[in-house]
Amino acid sequence: MEEATQHITRAVPVIQIELPVKQYADTKSRHYASLMQSGTRFPPVSLIITEKGFFRIKKGHHRVAAAIRAGLPTIKAWYSTQTLLK
Repeated sequence: MEEATQHITRAVPVIQIELPVKQYADTKSRHYASLMQSGTRFPPVSLIITEKGFFRIKKGHHRVAAAIRAGLPTIKAWYSTQTLLK
């Protein structure tokens, strides 16, 4: 019997998200970080969960990099319970 895939929106710890290093120095990410620190809200990022329990970014690389730069412990994210194998 196959388990149904669920779609979840919740705060995800940024330390569980895999992010390419090049995203940290991006001008757009720095601007977003400044906005996040001043309280601006952004839409949830889209993630894919890996079999090891970490997340890969599907959409929202700049927002994740900005959250890390801004020192935020979590970011609002959308993902499905279907696991990415690899």
